[in-house]
Amino acid sequence: MMAKFFLPALLALVLTSPDYTTALQKPHPKVNAVEVSSPVPVVFGEKDDGLPERLKARGTISKVSLSRACGVVFWSGTLEITLRGKIKGYPHSKLYLVVNCLEGNDEKKYLGREVEVSASKLYAEYSDVRDASTFYFEAIDNTIDSGGITFYCTTLSVDDILKATVHH
Repeated sequence: MMAKFFLPALLALVLTSPDYTTALQKPHPKVNAVEVSSPVPVVFGEKDDGLPERLKARGTISKVSLSRACGVVFWSGTLEITLRGKIKGYPHSKLYLVVNCLEGNDEKKYLGREVEVSASKLYAEYSDVRDASTFYFEAIDNTIDSGGITFYCTTLSVDDILKATVHH
Protein backbone atom coordinates (compact mmCIF):
# COMPACT_ATOMS: atom_id res chain seq x y z
CA MET A 1 0.00 0.00 0.00
CA MET A 2 2.80 2.41 0.91
CA ALA A 3 4.56 1.77 -2.44
CA LYS A 4 1.38 2.79 -4.26
CA PHE A 5 1.73 6.32 -2.87
CA PHE A 6 5.51 6.46 -2.46
CA LEU A 7 6.56 6.10 -6.12
CA PRO A 8 4.20 8.77 -7.56
CA ALA A 9 5.16 11.15 -4.76
CA LEU A 10 8.86 10.54 -5.34
CA LEU A 11 8.49 11.10 -9.09
CA ALA A 12 6.53 14.30 -8.54
CA LEU A 13 9.18 15.55 -6.12
CA VAL A 14 12.07 14.74 -8.47
CA LEU A 15 10.44 16.04 -11.65
CA THR A 16 9.22 19.29 -10.12
CA SER A 17 12.28 20.00 -8.04
CA PRO A 18 13.85 23.35 -9.01
CA ASP A 19 17.25 21.65 -9.12
CA TYR A 20 16.02 19.08 -11.65
CA THR A 21 14.38 21.52 -14.06
CA THR A 22 17.24 24.00 -13.73
CA ALA A 23 19.80 21.26 -14.39
CA LEU A 24 18.01 20.36 -17.62
CA GLN A 25 18.32 23.92 -18.86
CA LYS A 26 21.90 24.66 -17.79
CA PRO A 27 24.45 24.98 -20.57
CA HIS A 28 26.73 21.99 -20.89
CA PRO A 29 30.43 22.15 -21.65
CA LYS A 30 31.99 21.07 -24.91
CA VAL A 31 31.66 17.30 -25.29
CA ASN A 32 33.58 14.63 -27.12
CA ALA A 33 31.61 13.00 -29.95
CA VAL A 34 32.20 9.55 -28.44
CA GLU A 35 30.39 10.69 -25.28
CA VAL A 36 27.13 11.49 -27.08
CA SER A 37 27.06 9.40 -30.24
CA SER A 38 27.47 5.70 -30.86
CA PRO A 39 28.39 3.32 -32.25
CA VAL A 40 29.96 5.68 -34.84
CA PRO A 41 30.89 9.12 -33.49
CA VAL A 42 29.47 12.14 -35.32
CA VAL A 43 31.88 14.77 -36.61
CA PHE A 44 31.47 18.18 -34.99
CA GLY A 45 32.01 21.41 -36.91
CA GLU A 46 34.52 24.11 -36.05
CA LYS A 47 34.04 27.87 -36.30
CA ASP A 48 36.87 28.25 -38.81
CA ASP A 49 36.33 25.14 -40.94
CA GLY A 50 35.06 27.12 -43.95
CA LEU A 51 31.66 25.42 -44.02
CA PRO A 52 28.43 27.43 -43.92
CA GLU A 53 26.86 27.90 -40.48
CA ARG A 54 23.41 27.27 -41.94
CA LEU A 55 22.27 25.78 -45.19
CA LYS A 56 19.22 24.64 -47.07
CA ALA A 57 19.60 21.32 -48.83
CA ARG A 58 17.63 19.32 -51.36
CA GLY A 59 18.41 15.71 -52.00
CA THR A 60 17.64 12.04 -51.52
CA ILE A 61 17.90 10.21 -48.22
CA SER A 62 20.49 7.52 -48.93
CA LYS A 63 21.24 6.19 -45.42
CA VAL A 64 19.32 6.16 -42.14
CA SER A 65 20.40 5.53 -38.56
CA LEU A 66 17.29 5.40 -36.39
CA SER A 67 17.34 6.34 -32.71
CA ARG A 68 16.46 3.75 -30.12
CA ALA A 69 13.82 5.85 -28.39
CA CYS A 70 12.60 9.33 -27.62
CA GLY A 71 11.26 10.30 -24.25
CA VAL A 72 13.02 11.21 -21.01
CA VAL A 73 16.29 11.27 -22.96
CA PHE A 74 15.88 12.85 -26.37
CA TRP A 75 17.71 10.39 -28.59
CA SER A 76 18.50 11.48 -32.10
CA GLY A 77 19.17 9.55 -35.25
CA THR A 78 21.06 10.52 -38.37
CA LEU A 79 20.50 10.75 -42.10
CA GLU A 80 22.82 10.81 -45.08
CA ILE A 81 21.34 12.93 -47.84
CA THR A 82 22.79 12.74 -51.35
CA LEU A 83 22.50 16.32 -52.57
CA ARG A 84 20.69 17.22 -55.77
CA GLY A 85 22.85 20.23 -56.49
CA LYS A 86 25.67 22.38 -55.21
CA ILE A 87 25.33 24.41 -52.02
CA LYS A 88 27.34 27.63 -51.85
CA GLY A 89 30.35 27.09 -49.58
CA TYR A 90 29.62 23.39 -49.07
CA PRO A 91 31.99 21.27 -51.20
CA HIS A 92 30.52 17.83 -50.44
CA SER A 93 28.01 15.77 -52.43
CA LYS A 94 26.42 14.38 -49.25
CA LEU A 95 24.98 16.03 -46.15
CA TYR A 96 25.07 14.27 -42.78
CA LEU A 97 22.18 15.33 -40.60
CA VAL A 98 21.27 14.74 -36.93
CA VAL A 99 17.49 14.55 -36.44
CA ASN A 100 15.77 14.60 -33.06
CA CYS A 101 13.58 11.60 -32.21
CA LEU A 102 14.25 9.78 -35.49
CA GLU A 103 13.00 6.61 -33.87
CA GLY A 104 11.45 3.43 -35.12
CA ASN A 105 12.45 0.35 -37.03
CA ASP A 106 11.31 1.18 -40.55
CA GLU A 107 14.22 2.67 -42.51
CA LYS A 108 12.26 2.15 -45.74
CA LYS A 109 9.98 4.97 -44.64
CA TYR A 110 12.90 7.35 -45.27
CA LEU A 111 15.23 5.71 -47.79
CA GLY A 112 14.91 7.11 -51.30
CA ARG A 113 12.75 10.05 -50.18
CA GLU A 114 13.63 13.37 -51.77
CA VAL A 115 13.59 16.06 -49.12
CA GLU A 116 14.35 19.72 -48.56
CA VAL A 117 15.73 20.62 -45.14
CA SER A 118 17.19 23.61 -43.34
CA ALA A 119 20.15 22.76 -41.14
CA SER A 120 22.81 24.27 -38.89
CA LYS A 121 26.35 23.09 -38.31
CA LEU A 122 26.59 20.71 -35.33
CA TYR A 123 29.07 21.92 -32.73
CA ALA A 124 30.50 20.12 -29.71
CA GLU A 125 28.92 22.88 -27.61
CA TYR A 126 25.51 22.14 -29.15
CA SER A 127 23.88 21.62 -25.78
CA ASP A 128 24.64 25.23 -24.82
CA VAL A 129 21.76 26.33 -27.01
CA ARG A 130 19.16 24.09 -25.40
CA ASP A 131 16.20 25.57 -23.65
CA ALA A 132 12.90 24.22 -22.43
CA SER A 133 11.46 24.09 -25.96
CA THR A 134 14.51 22.62 -27.71
CA PHE A 135 15.74 19.58 -25.79
CA TYR A 136 17.45 17.82 -28.63
CA PHE A 137 20.60 15.92 -29.44
CA GLU A 138 21.17 14.67 -25.89
CA ALA A 139 22.29 11.29 -27.23
CA ILE A 140 22.81 10.36 -30.87
CA ASP A 141 22.43 6.87 -32.33
CA ASN A 142 24.64 6.89 -35.39
CA THR A 143 25.78 4.06 -37.64
CA ILE A 144 26.69 6.31 -40.58
CA ASP A 145 30.38 7.00 -41.22
CA SER A 146 30.67 10.44 -42.82
CA GLY A 147 34.33 9.92 -43.67
CA GLY A 148 35.28 12.98 -41.65
CA ILE A 149 32.59 15.28 -43.08
CA THR A 150 30.96 17.56 -40.49
CA PHE A 151 27.43 16.74 -39.37
CA TYR A 152 24.67 19.31 -39.44
CA CYS A 153 21.51 19.30 -37.32
CA THR A 154 17.94 20.34 -37.85
CA THR A 155 15.16 21.28 -35.49
CA LEU A 156 12.65 19.91 -37.99
CA SER A 157 10.62 17.07 -36.57
CA VAL A 158 10.48 13.68 -38.26
CA ASP A 159 6.98 14.54 -39.50
CA ASP A 160 8.25 17.85 -40.92
CA ILE A 161 11.04 16.06 -42.75
CA LEU A 162 8.59 13.61 -44.28
CA LYS A 163 6.32 16.52 -45.26
CA ALA A 164 9.33 18.27 -46.81
CA THR A 165 9.40 15.64 -49.53
CA VAL A 166 10.21 17.23 -52.87
CA HIS A 167 7.58 16.47 -55.47
CA HIS A 168 8.54 16.48 -59.13
